[in-house]
Amino acid sequence: MPYRIEYSANNRAACKGAKPCKGTKIKKGEMRLGTLVEIQGNQSFAYRHYGCITSQVIRNIKEKDGITDPVDLDGFEELIPADQAKLRRAFAEGHVAEEDIPDSARVKDDPESVEDADQKEAAEAVLPPSSASAESPTKKKRG
Repeated sequence: MPYRIEYSANNRAACKGAKPCKGTKIKKGEMRLGTLVEIQGNQSFAYRHYGCITSQVIRNIKEKDGITDPVDLDGFEELIPADQAKLRRAFAEGHVAEEDIPDSARVKDDPESVEDADQKEAAEAVLPPSSASAESPTKKKRG
């Protein structure tokens, strides 16, 4: 089976979901989805947080792999009933519920970075675009 849903047994696996979550550790006990991958002839699972399962991943599981019911995912029976219900709902709706998306997957609205972006945008509106030739003098060719 190319997918496995389970609880993380340790804190070693890194999330393979989209940025900004990609690379963050999946903590012990957190629900995760494993996708079977083959690297140099060896099979292993690449994991992502349950909340990092995108609508595209759910679509691929359904359409490409023919798994239309989450009951058919390896490990489903081992989940607690509340998590089974979450997974059923995600499959039915085609996406994970907003409240299940981990904080590590959310883009932070840092007031300083927003202010910097506003200042940069204002400067670009006032100043003419600079050309590459004006920024750095051309080097003389040695012959």
